[in-house]
Amino acid sequence: METFITALTANKLVFTAAVIISILIVLSAIKKLIKLALVLLALLVLYSAYVVYTGRKPAVIKVERCVETRMAGMRDSGNHPGRGVVTAPGVTPLQRARI
Repeated sequence: METFITALTANKLVFTAAVIISILIVLSAIKKLIKLALVLLALLVLYSAYVVYTGRKPAVIKVERCVETRMAGMRDSGNHPGRGVVTAPGVTPLQRARI
């Protein structure tokens, strides 16, 4: 590594070429990131237009349903997270998860 750095600094033409190549690589990466951001923005605009046009509510993950499903799966497998915890009757899995 030391010989590589010495070779770059000793020869100004090689050093200049390495700097130009490095700048081109960085600019290329930035250009690709900008394109990706524009594509994601376009998809977001299209999705928003679709939601407004159809009158539907945006898709939202139901957290309570996910937690209840996960808790039920844990109970069925025998890995009940509330084992040893006394809870009042009628306590939902979501309330139990908050304890």
